Amino acid sequence: MNASGVHKIVIRHVSGSKANQIEEFSLKGRTELRVGRDPSCDIVYDSGRDDVVSRNHAVIGVSAGERPTFTIEDLGSSNGTFLNNEQIREKTELLPDDVLTFGKGGPSFAFDVQPRPAGIGPRTRIIDVAAPAATRILGAEEAATSASLRAATGTSVVEVMQDEPMRTTGKVGIGKETLLHELAKERGAANKTWFSVLGALAAAAVIAGGWLYWRELKGEQAQQKSLADIQGEAQRAKEQGQEAEAQTTAALKQRLGMSPQDIVRQYGTATAKLTAQWRLFDQTTGRPIFQKTYTDKDNKTYGMYVKLANGTVVPDLTLDDEGRHNRSIGRQINGTAFVVSDRGFLLTNKHLAAAWRLPFFDCSCVEKEGLLIEDTGHKNPKVSIISLDDPAYKSLKDWVPESGGLIFDAKKLRVVGDYNNIPDPSKNEQHNFEGRNEALDVTFAGNRLGISATLVRSSNDSDAALIKIDSPDPLQKVDIATDDDVASGDRAIVLGFPSVAADTFVLSDTIENGVLKTNQELVPEPYVTDGIVALVSNKIVTKNGITVEGAQGNIIQLTINSTGAGNSGGPVFNSVGKVIGLFTYLTTQGSTVSSAAVPIKYGRELLKSQ
Repeated sequence: MNASGVHKIVIRHVSGSKANQIEEFSLKGRTELRVGRDPSCDIVYDSGRDDVVSRNHAVIGVSAGERPTFTIEDLGSSNGTFLNNEQIREKTELLPDDVLTFGKGGPSFAFDVQPRPAGIGPRTRIIDVAAPAATRILGAEEAATSASLRAATGTSVVEVMQDEPMRTTGKVGIGKETLLHELAKERGAANKTWFSVLGALAAAAVIAGGWLYWRELKGEQAQQKSLADIQGEAQRAKEQGQEAEAQTTAALKQRLGMSPQDIVRQYGTATAKLTAQWRLFDQTTGRPIFQKTYTDKDNKTYGMYVKLANGTVVPDLTLDDEGRHNRSIGRQINGTAFVVSDRGFLLTNKHLAAAWRLPFFDCSCVEKEGLLIEDTGHKNPKVSIISLDDPAYKSLKDWVPESGGLIFDAKKLRVVGDYNNIPDPSKNEQHNFEGRNEALDVTFAGNRLGISATLVRSSNDSDAALIKIDSPDPLQKVDIATDDDVASGDRAIVLGFPSVAADTFVLSDTIENGVLKTNQELVPEPYVTDGIVALVSNKIVTKNGITVEGAQGNIIQLTINSTGAGNSGGPVFNSVGKVIGLFTYLTTQGSTVSSAAVPIKYGRELLKSQ
């Protein structure tokens, strides 16, 4: 059997922090398995509880071919590597059922290959064999006597000697005539006896030959039957063992749940990196909308705001980008999406796919200061620097671009000049605005080519949106939880493409129009984080006449805080591999960081057409 027939390496942890766990590794394209406490290893031990294990402790080598082989080699660890309780000093052959221990008294596991290739089995067990008793040698006279007695009576000389001592008698003399007469009688009797013996021997030979033939035939048949029985029993035992092993593995997996590695292996290709670029447009004219800016003598640029006669503060919006100094109302943002239908539907966050439907200035990417202009009734208006975090300007942070606004003349409301004509809001026509995705692209994990997507709909109640791509092939999708049974302490695993993840690029050379060109293309790889549900916050719940309202709405708070920008919109899995939410904003309170997820029920609602 070649290596392609071997499906997986099975690691059964015997002791240590991973005791009673089972890990499986596909052999396809694999040349080694590294063991240690470093997160980059394939078999990773706990840094605190398995401190006898080095960061890069040992490596299991995999050699493909007609008969695949496996080796174990210590990588210069501090506490050594032990194979079946014997410390190894050099690269050593590894066989099924071998037990590896990392450090004296450290964690250990049993190595196996399933299904086992032909010619590869466990080591031969060595046992002690007691020495047989010495064989006693009979003398020639004793042997002859024993043979005679055995032929006559079926009893050996030894048995006779044990049962009864041999007796001797004295000699008696006879006459000559008597002697000759007795000799003649003996000759006749001897001749008769000889012919009888020959006949008996011939009959015995025939009988013996037939008996031997029958015995040989029956023995061969019995041997064949016995061999078939043994092979059948061995096969049944093997099948029962494999079935028991499969049941044990299934029971362990059901009890322990899916690991982050299982989640990445099964659903990694169902996730995609999302890139969105949107702008705001005036519905009346179809032109893009800008916010006017001002740059001071220190080259610091401020967004401009106008205080109207009724005291309302609004952004200074225009349809002109005079001298390309104004700022476009729009934004570019990266995030994550995941497939929920093999027909090309994906879920993501609303703040990624339809950001114009959320507050614009309440964003970490907008500066915290602005330039406020207000009419004083004099030649020059009052100009001041304001903080957008000031509660007095909360209306600015609550402004949703899609809700519309006032458009001001680009040539008026300058910082210097005649300025006592700030318009009365009651006399200005409110314009209707609309947001458009100028770019909405998804690139699946392990792929370097993006696919354009379109916005299908977004939730009115939460940070969830549904987008669609046209794919020539059916897509792998995640499994969505059909209920909302999420509680504090439940396991949570998140896949996404945060900006903190190390990028992977593909370099390729192409010739276009006779010119050699080197291309560098990003290939997104899923980033996995593991934690638990810290708190489930409900928006409004009324029970027994008491109404409870969550300050942040209906969200799932997580202990996962090692991610960041770019992970938004990623799927949040539970321990059985079902998606329970969409990863969304990070919140901070002082030095404390908490992440949140939108319950998947808002995603399920977007999938319902009726």
